[in-house]
Amino acid sequence: MRGSVALPYVRGLSEKIRRTLTSHKINSYFVPQNKLRSHLVHPKDKIKPEDTSGVVYGVPCMNCNLIYIGETGRKLGNRIKEHKKDVEDHMKGVMTRSSRMSQSNITHKSAITDHAIKENHTPNWEAKVLKKEGNINKRGWQEAITIRKTGNNMNRDQGGKWLPHIYDDLLEKLCRKDYDVHSTDVIIEVNCRD
Repeated sequence: MRGSVALPYVRGLSEKIRRTLTSHKINSYFVPQNKLRSHLVHPKDKIKPEDTSGVVYGVPCMNCNLIYIGETGRKLGNRIKEHKKDVEDHMKGVMTRSSRMSQSNITHKSAITDHAIKENHTPNWEAKVLKKEGNINKRGWQEAITIRKTGNNMNRDQGGKWLPHIYDDLLEKLCRKDYDVHSTDVIIEVNCRD
């Protein structure tokens, strides 16, 4: 035998794969996907998204299909509160067309605030965790990649890291573009090779 390979067991398919591998002198064994332990033992409590730190996150607009992509090493809930306060501080009172026009000429702390004022739109403050990464350098690259891969964003820049456009073809091959940034019930993750 040349070697061995462990495969998940799928009734009907696994036997066929085993026969094919055996004909090529490769030993195979099967590992159950659902173990009793995985259903019974949950040693850690699930962390709420707003209590998660070290993340790349997305804040979609409730009025259009744009999304803001950001990153933070702090708790996501604290960062979202800062964004929300900035928007609310600048949108206090009645916004007339002329006051909105004068506010739209100002560059605010956040692109979310710029979008909310300029378009008179409301962000969905239930931010989505797009990627969890504790390392600030890697998180900066993940943010830049996510901004590049998500064409419909309201970001003013390319994120914490500058990613030359020469890498666009490589990113297209390495990353799947099949995630929905506006999904309300799915935590999104950019699927890139590490």
